Order: sequence, then structure tokens, then C-alpha cells
Amino acid sequence: MKKIILITAILALSLSQLGAQQVPQPFDTTGCFFPLHKSCAGKIISHEHKDLKPDFTMNAVCYFFDTTTINGMEWQLPPGWNIIQTGGNTAQVFKRGDSLLLSFIISIPDINHLPFYPQYMEIKLWSNQEGHGVQTTTMAGKVYFTPYNSIEIWNLEDFYDLKRRWLEEDSLAPQQRVYIPWKEIPQSDLGDDPSPYERNPETWEHWWIDNFREVEVKGLAYAVLMKPVPPDSLDYYEEMYAEETGGEMEKAKKTFTGTIKGKITSLIKRDYGANKEIGLAGLHVRLMRKYGGVYYNFGEAYTDEEGNFTVSYHESRSGSKAKLYLRVFSETNETYNIRSRKFWGGVYDMDIYLGEYGQNAGSVNKGSLRIAGESADAFRAAHWAWKGINYFERQSAGIGGGLRIKINASIGSGANNYVYVNDPAIHLETGDGAHENTIYHEFGHYAMYRLQGNKMKIPFAEDGVSSHSWLSENTGLLAWIEGWANAVQMILDAAHWKEDNEYGLDEV
Repeated sequence: MKKIILITAILALSLSQLGAQQVPQPFDTTGCFFPLHKSCAGKIISHEHKDLKPDFTMNAVCYFFDTTTINGMEWQLPPGWNIIQTGGNTAQVFKRGDSLLLSFIISIPDINHLPFYPQYMEIKLWSNQEGHGVQTTTMAGKVYFTPYNSIEIWNLEDFYDLKRRWLEEDSLAPQQRVYIPWKEIPQSDLGDDPSPYERNPETWEHWWIDNFREVEVKGLAYAVLMKPVPPDSLDYYEEMYAEETGGEMEKAKKTFTGTIKGKITSLIKRDYGANKEIGLAGLHVRLMRKYGGVYYNFGEAYTDEEGNFTVSYHESRSGSKAKLYLRVFSETNETYNIRSRKFWGGVYDMDIYLGEYGQNAGSVNKGSLRIAGESADAFRAAHWAWKGINYFERQSAGIGGGLRIKINASIGSGANNYVYVNDPAIHLETGDGAHENTIYHEFGHYAMYRLQGNKMKIPFAEDGVSSHSWLSENTGLLAWIEGWANAVQMILDAAHWKEDNEYGLDEV
């Protein structure tokens, strides 16, 4: 039987974003964020309504780990949408082990002009844990009006586990919904077994393993992910597409050369003042050429300490121009082996369109390329975990690599270390990947696990379960484990203070 350490810690976020209800602020007397151990976690329940209606139901479930009362709720919806709570009694005291089902009706303003892309929605639950003040629980999801006239509701964890590559709304012209019969949309053939796409020392550099083939359907907001094309079949795919589109002239291969430079960045939440854009370190980037629905590898690299990368290419391919993309992966190299992974094993990735280039493109500097959207937590978390391992390496206290990160986790933020499987993981609630303190704290648990030879002792609670409850935990081991994690958090924050111009409780 697997022994599991579930250590749940969260950093409270500012309550000022939605502003619909005034509640006590989760700050200490300095005004700085401080970590709280959550008493509540929750998620939106994924569901598909088969009928397209202007009013539809949505449910969410909350789980309680300590004595808790609910102070209120706020929500973020697309413009013009309305929400009414129809079920779930929040006016009660919840005990450890309780759960609460919340029901809502969502109304949309115009069923005849529905959005083409999935729409983001968020519910914030303000709760008060006995003895620990106000806390927040974020439950986020997406609503997608399908082209076959159903309504898909996904919590973010399920949404990003789908075998789909969603079109990037910011980089494309507005698109209109059209009717597409369900039977005309292909189904992914990837299956549910993640093992074919697992990274290991023998296959780490086999770029084609996660270079999934994408099937696009006009009028669909996503491409369907299919099994990747083996490298020895790429020439066949290329020639077949050229034969269909351009004949013999198109098949004549040309040599494409050039160098692409840039900097991968993302916005982060600071403890003081405005948010800041930073470079993301250690991330895997791949230069891709899209041709005939298949991506061809033109070179790859890893971002440096500041997020900069350089990829040079020299490829013989069909066509007169090369349409190039930069695919950024939520993973580091095989030495650190940090991966923000989806349930079925794939890593998060994001395509950034770079433009079309001729045969001799020369050196092109694309400047800052920002990772945005709800999946950006996967990339920011990998960046901060990379910073953590790199710091220990510089101190001659190497802890090795091998860390899995799961974003949008419904259990809240915590370190979930599988002792016997040797597969340590960090789970992050929606939004927690935007702030370094949460990652650094949970990374502290990972560092302890490694330094103790992957045999970290479990802080069993009074009932014998490895829960993380202040009201039931009475061992000194919990204080040692949490004190260590807080110390690592502060050490890494101080070591990298230039990143956000903050140092502990002081703004530099």
C-alpha cells in the first residue's frame, strides 16, 4: 500500500480582484502575504448539457478539513452573464470530513450570438477557519458552447486534461460559430495510458514522442490530438501533402536557414504593488514548422536564468516559405526533470506563432514572448522549481531532479510525496502558480524528501491518517516539516529577490 504525505498549504490571495463583497483581509500587520493552511478545498463539477439553453445549471463541491464557517462568495463571469445560487446551505458550521454541494443557475444574454472560444468563470469562497482567520478557496472552470449545440462545463483540471489543443484566442482573428455534427468531429486515439508519452533518460530527447499530430476541423475551437508521427514517416507525410496541394514544383525541397532569438516571460503576483513581468528559466522550447497539419522540428533549446533562448536551424523542406511556431513546454531538461503534467501524462505546452520566413531568414529577435492564460501556472511553477533545484546545486547540496507539478488541483495546494513510488509531486490550486511563495514553500517539502533519501517520515495525525490538520495534529514532526518548508521558502525568496524586487517582508 502506498504511503502518501498530503501537506496542504496555501498562500492567500488579494480579495480586491472581484470586489463584490467586503470581507476581512488575509494579511498580517505588515501588509505582506503569509501562508495559511487551508480548511476548505473545492471544484466545479464537470458536466455536459445536451440541450442549448440560455439558462443552465452548474454545480460545485467543497470539502472541509477543519472546523470552518463560510463568510461569502464572489464570482467572475464573462460580461453580461448572471449567476444565482439555488442550492447549498452555507449558513452552518462545517466539521472535518464534511462536504457541501453548491448549485447555481447561469444565464447568458444572447443565445443567438454565442462565443466561439471557451469562456472562463471563477467562484471564490471566503471561509473562516477556527483560530486562523479568513481564507479563500478558488473554484475555476470553462464553459464551451460546442458546434453541435451542447454546453460543456469543465473545471480547469479536467479542461486541461482533455486531449485537445485549444486555439489561442489572442493570436487569431475572431471566429464565428457554425454547426458541425458531432459525428464529423474525429476522436483522439491517444488513449488513457500515459506510459507511451512518459519521459525517461532513454527517450528524453526524442522530440517526436510529444509532437502530437493535430486534426483540425474548420469551425472548431480546438484541434484534436492524435498519436505522433514517427520521425521516419515525416518525409512521407510531407510529400503526400505537397502532392495534394502543389504537385511536383511544391515537392522540390529547399534549404531553410536562420536563427530565432527571444525571451519567454510571464506576469507574476507580487506581495507589494503592481504585478511584474519576469523571464522564465529552464523551460524547454522547440522551433516548429507547420506543414500539412503536421509539425516539423527545426531545433530546440532551454531558456537561461533570464528566460532567453536562441535556436538556429538548417533544414531541407518542401514549400517556398516556412511558417514557424515556438512551442514552449512546461518541463526542464533531463537533469532537473521537472514537469507540469496533465492527468494522462502529457506536459502543458503553448504555441506562439512567429511568422513566415523564406530560405535565408538571417537572425531574428522576437523580443519578449509572454506566456498567459489559466495554464500559465504550469510554466511559472516549473520556473520556480528550477530556481529551487539550481540553488541547492550551487550550495553543493544537490537534491537531484524528478518533480511532478499538477495545476488547478481540486484538493488545494500541497506537496504530495509518493514515498515508495519515488514520484514526488506538488499540487497547486488555481492561481497559486502565479506567486513564488506558495511554490517555494511546497518545494521545501520536496527538498526535505530528497535530502532524507526519499524516506521522509509521515506526520500521522491523531486518527492515524496522514492529514494536515492543525486541530487534530499534535506531533512535533509537523512543526519540523512545516518549519523547514517555511525556511526554504524564505531562503529562496531572499536568494532571488531581484526577480520581483522583494526581500522577505521588505520591498527593495
